[in-house]
Amino acid sequence: MMRVKCNFNFFVLGTAATAFLLWAFVLWRKYQFFGYCDWDLALFSQGMWSLIHADGYSSIFERHILSNHANLIALIILPVYFVVQHPLTLVFLKVVSYILAGVGLFYLSKPRVGRVYALWLMGLYYFYVPNVFGLLHDFDFESLSPAFLVGLLYFFEKRRWWPFMITAMLLMTIKENMPLVVFAFGLYGLLSLKDRIAWGVVPMALSVTMFLILVKIFIPLMSTGHLSAPLPYAGNYAYLWQDGWWAGVAHVGKTFFQPANTHLMQEWFGPLCYVPLFGLKALFFVAPLFMQHFMSTSKTEHMIIFYYGMALAPFIFLSMAMSLEHLKKVLSSRAFFYLVALITLVFFQHWSGCLPKFFQRMSCSYSGCAVSKNTLKEKWSLLRRIPDKAPVAASFSFLTPLSQRFEVYPFYKLYSDRFQHGENPWRLPAHVAYAIIDFDDPWMRAELPDPESRSLDAVMRRLGGSSWEIVGSSGQTVLFRKVAQGGGV
Repeated sequence: MMRVKCNFNFFVLGTAATAFLLWAFVLWRKYQFFGYCDWDLALFSQGMWSLIHADGYSSIFERHILSNHANLIALIILPVYFVVQHPLTLVFLKVVSYILAGVGLFYLSKPRVGRVYALWLMGLYYFYVPNVFGLLHDFDFESLSPAFLVGLLYFFEKRRWWPFMITAMLLMTIKENMPLVVFAFGLYGLLSLKDRIAWGVVPMALSVTMFLILVKIFIPLMSTGHLSAPLPYAGNYAYLWQDGWWAGVAHVGKTFFQPANTHLMQEWFGPLCYVPLFGLKALFFVAPLFMQHFMSTSKTEHMIIFYYGMALAPFIFLSMAMSLEHLKKVLSSRAFFYLVALITLVFFQHWSGCLPKFFQRMSCSYSGCAVSKNTLKEKWSLLRRIPDKAPVAASFSFLTPLSQRFEVYPFYKLYSDRFQHGENPWRLPAHVAYAIIDFDDPWMRAELPDPESRSLDAVMRRLGGSSWEIVGSSGQTVLFRKVAQGGGV
């Protein structure tokens, strides 16, 4: 019996290792094909590099890496980044967290539904559409949370207080919204457990203190240097202090049936046949994050294609296990098997329907264009012609590969209305010596639909005119270099 158990555990870990290697390969290929065509990964990887070499300032957003969100976890993982100073280090850490969360969910589900169905749930978790989109998204520190969230669930269920508190402290360093999850655990402990001080009062007091320090002191000081500065994403937490907490909760009820939110519910629970909704205990722990998304004024928080679902997925799947535990008791073995088969069919039918979007998120542009190997080699060759320390302006797809330097600037800022309207339109610093521009960049095509506004002359005018020369090109990609007045570089 012991030998069979060990073999099964080995199979579980082998499945996790296979999933890691698969995703490591996919995301490495995405990087090689210039598939990171936004600025999130570039921003955070440059910020991490800057924390090692200077003060954490990022030229991409022209602010400190910790001034946007309270991502204190950056300081904790800094030794890892010091050893491997590469943008994909952050991506692989995200994959590790997702893989460990799947293993943890297996061991949380096994006592409830048995090891076979627990392995089935683990497999569904690895293929869960919000997780896939979260992995294909550039990067956000919140995507490191799944392993910590599953650890929090495990230690809470096993009533291991010290490991629970240590995990809670680490979780709260990821982002300013994570203390709200710890608060929900404390509230549940206060209402349902015997040791209400240890499992209720202490986590609640600690999480409230941490949340207020992060949103009222830390972020304002890091962003502007004074406490009166507004929180950049205050709208995410408006239900906590505007018109009273209960008024905020009531407002959630009103916004729940808005089309954007009902679509979110369909995307989160529909592929699982809404079975997780019967296990409300696990969903209670993540209620603050649901409220954040339902009430957010940001369109991206109502979309499935970003990273937000990764923090919700562990709770959705534990809720799934709890629901199946009850159904297994009332259904016959055959009926339960048919239910599992139906869920699997619906799940993968939905998953297959998302395949085109997956490939779009993998592509160098969201149009799904193919790139030849020769063109890729030429583009990487152009990048290598830019000196390591040279200030450079770049299209989105080149920001991430160029992020390990002090100065890299998005060319996007030179043509976007967001940065060009107003009294002080953004200008490229005069000392920037190189620019690598993709004339087929999807962001530029969207902002500048007139081909004349994307012409070579128009781009050179935005860069600064005749002081630039072309030193190389590949397809629609052109490398420019600034020429000094005396003819030197």
